[in-house]
Amino acid sequence: MKNRIIFVSEINVLSEKVTSTHILTENIIYGLKKGGYNVCFIAICETDDAYANISKYYTDKVDDLYIVKSKFGNSDNKYKKLFYMFKGMLHLLNYKRLIPQKIKVDNNTVLVSHAPSLEAIFVCNEIMKQYLGLKYIQYWSDPIALSGIMPEQFNLKRKPFYLLEKNAYKKADEIVFGTKTLFEINSKLYPEFKRKMRFVDLAYLHNKKGYSQITENSSKFIYAGNYYSSIRNIKPLYDAFNELGGKYVLNIYGNGDINLTETPNVKIYGRVSPVELTKIESSYKNTISLLNYSCMQIPGKTFYQTGTNKIILVIVDGAHKNELTDSLLQYSRFVICSNNKEDIKAKITDISEIDKYECPKEILDKLSPESVSKSIIEYNCS
Repeated sequence: MKNRIIFVSEINVLSEKVTSTHILTENIIYGLKKGGYNVCFIAICETDDAYANISKYYTDKVDDLYIVKSKFGNSDNKYKKLFYMFKGMLHLLNYKRLIPQKIKVDNNTVLVSHAPSLEAIFVCNEIMKQYLGLKYIQYWSDPIALSGIMPEQFNLKRKPFYLLEKNAYKKADEIVFGTKTLFEINSKLYPEFKRKMRFVDLAYLHNKKGYSQITENSSKFIYAGNYYSSIRNIKPLYDAFNELGGKYVLNIYGNGDINLTETPNVKIYGRVSPVELTKIESSYKNTISLLNYSCMQIPGKTFYQTGTNKIILVIVDGAHKNELTDSLLQYSRFVICSNNKEDIKAKITDISEIDKYECPKEILDKLSPESVSKSIIEYNCS
C-alpha cells in the first residue's frame, strides 16, 4: 500500500509572483500522484488572489486540499521576512490555529515540508504535536543560511538565518536537498545533522513539450532568467554572440541592472509572465542556463527541460565552478562551459551543428517527477 503524504508548502499559481519554489511544489505533487500516493496538500498562500487561484488549480490535482493564509505577509524585504520568521518560531500557537481540525492520518502517513518557506516547517511542527509518531521529511530546494553566498562568505550577518535553519533541522527525521552541491555545503555547515541529510535529483517538468514543438532554427538560442550583476555575469554571453556574428542569434528574456544594447545578434525582451515564457521556450531547440557566480546553488530551472530533446548549455561561474561542473556531469545531459566568451563561442558553434538530440531513456526515467518524488519519500537515512 502506497503512503499517504501530507505535503506542506507555500504556493502561488497563475501569477507574476510564481517562483521556482512554487514550480517545484507543483512538480513534486504531480510526481507523487503519478506514483500512486494519496496526497493531502496544505497550501500556504500570501494573498487573496493566490487563495482563489490555488483552490481552482489544485482541487482536482490532490486527494485533499487545505489552504491557509500566510502569517508572514507579502514582503520581499529579507529583514522583514527574518523578523516574521523569528516571530513565527516564538508564536507557534498562531500556526496551531491554521491547521485543519480533521486531517486524515494512518500508520503509513508521511509528513513533508518544502522549504525555504519556514512557515511550512512551523505548520508541520504543530501537526506533529497533534499526531505523534509521524515520519517527517524536510525537503529543501533553497536553504536560507547560505542562500546567495559562497560557503566561505558565511559571517555574523548570516547567524540569525543559521540559527533558524538549525532549529528547523532538529525537528526532521530526514533532510533532503534538491541538489548534491546543496547537500555537501550544508552537511559541512551543520555536521551534527549530516547523518540524516541526503539529496535527490531535480526532476524535469511534467508539462514541458519536447522536440516536436520546436519552430526556431538551430542557430537561435534563448536565455530566460534575470541577470542582475550582483549574482550573474551575462556580459561574456552577450559579447560571444556579437563576436560570432552571422547567423547566430541570442534572445534574452529577463530583467537586469546593466544596459544591454540590442544588436543584430542579441535581442532583449525583458521579463514575461511564466505562462507566456513556457510557450516561448518550447519553440527553441537551444536553451542556455547561466549559473550564479555568487553562490553554489544550481537553479532549478536548469533541470526543467531535461526531459525534452532540447540542447541545454549550462554556463558555470564562480569560485566553485569545478565542483558545479562535476555535479552536473553526473547526469550526462548538459553541454557545459565556463563563463568566458571564447569557451561560449566554441560551444555555440558546436551546438548549432547538432541536428537533433535524443534524450536517453535512462535520463527520462531517472529525472521524471514520479521517480524523483518517490526518492524523496522512500529512503531511510539510518
